[in-house]
Amino acid sequence: MGTLGNQPNFGVYGFTRTQAESFNGTGSATSFTLGHHVKNAIDIEVLVDNVQQSPFDGSYSVSGTTLTFSGAPASGTNNVYVMYRQVGTVIDTQALVPDDSSVTYAKLSNDIPLGNRNLVINGAMQVAQRGTTFDYDTPSGNKYTTCDRFSIYKSTGTYSLTNTQSTDAPAGFSHSYKVVCDAVYTPSASDNIGINQNIEVSNRLQELGFGTSEAKDITFSFYVKGTPKTYTFQTNYVGTDGEQKSQNKAFTVTSTWTRKVITFSAGGTSSSVGIEPDQTSAGMNFRVWLAAGPNDIASEITTWTANPPPTYEAATGQGNFFSAVGNEFLITGIQLEVGNKVTPFEHRSYAEELAACQRYFWRLDRVSGGGNTIAIGSNYSSSLFYINYPITMRTAPSVSQVGTELSIYSNVTRYQNPTFNGVGGGVGRNGTRMLFALSGARGNTTHMDLDNDNTYFNFDAEL
Repeated sequence: MGTLGNQPNFGVYGFTRTQAESFNGTGSATSFTLGHHVKNAIDIEVLVDNVQQSPFDGSYSVSGTTLTFSGAPASGTNNVYVMYRQVGTVIDTQALVPDDSSVTYAKLSNDIPLGNRNLVINGAMQVAQRGTTFDYDTPSGNKYTTCDRFSIYKSTGTYSLTNTQSTDAPAGFSHSYKVVCDAVYTPSASDNIGINQNIEVSNRLQELGFGTSEAKDITFSFYVKGTPKTYTFQTNYVGTDGEQKSQNKAFTVTSTWTRKVITFSAGGTSSSVGIEPDQTSAGMNFRVWLAAGPNDIASEITTWTANPPPTYEAATGQGNFFSAVGNEFLITGIQLEVGNKVTPFEHRSYAEELAACQRYFWRLDRVSGGGNTIAIGSNYSSSLFYINYPITMRTAPSVSQVGTELSIYSNVTRYQNPTFNGVGGGVGRNGTRMLFALSGARGNTTHMDLDNDNTYFNFDAEL
């Protein structure tokens, strides 16, 4: 009967609907699967051919969702009838706790957001502010090329390669970091070259717990393909005592995309990394050695080793990427996470990765706002612009101009290709002053246009 307002209270005449289910006896089956977990036989009432069975004489037993009879019920349609005395009290809460072996990291990541766990920036190679192609020939040291935060690191040797932000990528990814050998070279002595990323201390390296009793293992994972060879993956950290410690491991590359997982043991308790959360220096890096001289190839380093001899260390089996023109190496999906378990790659949006990259490098070009940059002051000898960075940079950056095709407008007057006079001591982590030779514009409102895509300004605060 329908009612208005609150449902009437029937008191002792009220009722609670009992949950029940039925099964078909077969004459041979003794076990049936219940729809609810049950803790005890007395939590259900069981009837077979309308005859109630006793839970105390062994007629039946129950364990979780399995109802077992001492003898097979006769054949019949819905002739086995089960009623649950009180749903809510008969559910076995222990059944809600899964077995250890049934819970995997893959299942957790599908059901629970495990965000912000990758300590590598731009691991999916999405961001390439410097451009998508770079010809590398003879530079030494750490040379940043295409994909942000990744560099070609070389000690000595005459290496020539082309580096691109490639669209050849495994399923679920859009880009990779690709190198192609442009000239054959056989490394000697300590000629070494590889792909590198430096990780800032303030980028959550405190989570590693190095230097404490809570020091944790770390796990790298990445996708690779290319000309089949063996390479070395090495990671290094700088302790608070200033001493560099390293581990490495060899891995093989095939012509198809394959995910590699490399776990390194926890750092020692005597030397730590990342104690100061606002420290802006490099506390850790990792490298993939593409080639190494014979002086720098030795057995794998399986524990954190201080200043391993030699300083550059490739593992036994290291191949020579530069053995033939056209050799290829592609890598993407690089992830560093705390612990000895690997989880699926943490995909971040382009906007998130771009902001993270711009802490270290930013380019003012026509796309990023150089088409209409407003001046905040001027004098007789220079036009003064104050440029705000899109994000606070790691440190006050170096500022350099590439190309000269720009115009500064003061009222209706256009000044073409004025000389950039530098930052005038006004560079900071959030913005900088930029001075241009521009006479006779005192007190006038001015703005700057970059006249083509080949003129831009680089703001570099890389590690």
